[in-house]
Amino acid sequence: MGTNKIAAAFIILFLAMTPRAFAQAEYVPYNHPSYDFLERMNSLHFIQGFNDFERPLTRKLIADYIRQLLPFNDRLDNSDRKLLTDFQNEFEYELSGTLKNSRNLIADSTHSFTFLWQGPKYLYSFADSGKASVFFDFLADYETISENSFLTPRENLGGTFLRWGGTIRGTFLDKFGFYIKGTNGKLFGSKKAARSVNELKFNYKLNAGPNLVTASDYFDNSEGYLSADFGLVRFKIGRDQNLVGYGPVRNILGDNAPQYDYLSLAFNYKFISFSYLHAKLLGSLSHSIDSLQGEITTADEKYMGYHRLGLNISRDFSIGLGELVVYSRRSIDLSYLNPFNFYKSTEHANQDRDNSMLFFDVANYSIKGLKLAGSVFIDDIDFGKIGSGWYGNQTAYDLYLRSFNLYGLFPLDFAFEYLRVEPYVFTHRITDNNFTNMSYSLADPILPNSDMFLLALNYRPGIRLSFKAEVRFSRHGANLFGADGRLVRNFGGDVNYGYRLGDPTEVHFLEGEREYYRMISFSSVFEPVKNYYISGRVLFQNNSLKNIPSQKFLAAYFLINIGI
Repeated sequence: MGTNKIAAAFIILFLAMTPRAFAQAEYVPYNHPSYDFLERMNSLHFIQGFNDFERPLTRKLIADYIRQLLPFNDRLDNSDRKLLTDFQNEFEYELSGTLKNSRNLIADSTHSFTFLWQGPKYLYSFADSGKASVFFDFLADYETISENSFLTPRENLGGTFLRWGGTIRGTFLDKFGFYIKGTNGKLFGSKKAARSVNELKFNYKLNAGPNLVTASDYFDNSEGYLSADFGLVRFKIGRDQNLVGYGPVRNILGDNAPQYDYLSLAFNYKFISFSYLHAKLLGSLSHSIDSLQGEITTADEKYMGYHRLGLNISRDFSIGLGELVVYSRRSIDLSYLNPFNFYKSTEHANQDRDNSMLFFDVANYSIKGLKLAGSVFIDDIDFGKIGSGWYGNQTAYDLYLRSFNLYGLFPLDFAFEYLRVEPYVFTHRITDNNFTNMSYSLADPILPNSDMFLLALNYRPGIRLSFKAEVRFSRHGANLFGADGRLVRNFGGDVNYGYRLGDPTEVHFLEGEREYYRMISFSSVFEPVKNYYISGRVLFQNNSLKNIPSQKFLAAYFLINIGI
């Protein structure tokens, strides 16, 4: 038998050994409402095994949790029963292999399309079980922003932006998935106000140029991936958002920084899981002027490696152990491209040129309706110097609690999170090895040498309607800068400034220029028709910063999102 025939026979055998029942190899976006729903269901012991420490999860896995819920339908409250029906329709193809409850705008000879249809709507969809499925969606957003500062002189900023685009996703041969999303947008009004929207603050088109005034009013964005799901093992190469951590503020990987390109591997079998990611980041940016070519931008390349081993000790208790490493000033390093390697030792073998970090995480659901979770992040540590104030003891702690104990009596839950980040965490003596992408922290916006208290109340008065009230209070020990903007004294309070020769070797938590951040916000999301969202948010901040004794402002956001 020839080599090609042997390879073909091996592939056929491998595919035959993996499950084929309506498998979809695409992923559910990290901010999809199903994650919050399943977190609630898992805490109430209606399902088991759900853990959103890492997002996104596959559509197949989300559908499996929905399937677990079906026998408990009569024990859910009225809103959740209707939500479960919603998710059954949305994940209908993954659950049953049919598309009876969805509608197509284009070329649907079976059903008449109406924009007010309460089930899933697509621009076009096609499915042939076991062979291929494709879904086309149109997206449109309208958002207005208003910011009012209470400083003297008062400053009122406003902006409106429109965004349009679409997505294409699909699976072929039940194993290989793809996703493409492309959007364009136009801003009307203040660019400074637009920068308060997370995905716009680092958008190249909107922020390119000598200053915000000369930058473009247009912006664009794209993401996509190719994935392969063989049941126990999954592969992915692409560009989208990854979250790692518990709670509203993700202290390991959040959505604070620009998206990055990466390849990943994941393995799940019963009580054990393993995940791996290797990403390309952007380091320091520099600009030069050429007489013929004009302005030339140079970006230093940097890379990040991540892996985690997770264990479900019991139905209600899980733990994880993981590592991250950031390295720069060279091409891709095979030492970190290898998923099964101990990064801390590898860094030492590579002559201590990189920034390796270790973390532990734990989650417990023993008390029905209560989720307790947390993590310990170790950037660097010398156990012999614990408590001495040595700058090299760089650790962060995260405690997260969420209670659904009023479930069935009143549709209200509350969450509490406390984070403490010691000085110099996420930094490195080599600037491009800082835990950043384009100088934005890869973790959610919690600064080194600071802590944060967060309390959130979530109210669900009806299906597709939710309200949230949130209070945040943060203390920060900031670095001392001179009038010329140069760093005078380093207290380890800025992710972009690592320890330098001559800086004090002893620095204590919250030492430095003391700053306080205070925020109260109220938000609501309403989905009157499936795929059409109306949301609003009002927040008030009263901050005491080193350069501005009193910083007070009120901001309001209103968003309409349409997806077909």
